[in-house]
Amino acid sequence: MLSALSLSGRPSYLAEAERLAASLLRFVERIKTRKIMQNCIILLRGMQKKNSEPYVFEVKVHNFSSSWADGMAFCALAHHFASEQTRFDFAQLNAQNRKDNLTIAFDVAEKNGVVPLLEVDDMLEMGDSPDWKCVFVYVMSFYRQFKDRS
Repeated sequence: MLSALSLSGRPSYLAEAERLAASLLRFVERIKTRKIMQNCIILLRGMQKKNSEPYVFEVKVHNFSSSWADGMAFCALAHHFASEQTRFDFAQLNAQNRKDNLTIAFDVAEKNGVVPLLEVDDMLEMGDSPDWKCVFVYVMSFYRQFKDRS
C-alpha cells in the first residue's frame, strides 16, 4: 500500500483519487447515464468474447448499481485486465459470496494499477443497491488505467 503523505497530511493517493473522482463526476454530468451503461455492457460482452478460457462469464450488467453488488462484474473487469501473475479462476467464483468476490476483484485491480476508489466494506454496507456514482467512477478508473489495451 502506498504511504506517501501530501502536505495536508493525507495519503497522496487519496488526493489523486479525489481529483479523479471529481473529474469523472464532471464528465458524468455532461453525458447520459444510459449511453454509459450501454458502453459498459458492450465492454463486458467484448471481454466475454475475447476471453480464451473454456467458459463464458455469466455476468449481466443492467445498471451501475445492483448489477455490481455481488462483485461478479468487478471480477469480470479485474480478470480481463489482470496480468498473468494476478489472474484468478473466474469459474470458481460464486455470486452468493459477495465479500470474497469484491475482495478478489479489488485486490487484483489494485495490483494491476487501478486506484482503490472503493473498499469492500463500503460495497457491503451499501447492500444490494450501491451508489451508482461510486460504481461508475471506479469502473471508469479501469478504463483510465487500461484504455490503451484491448
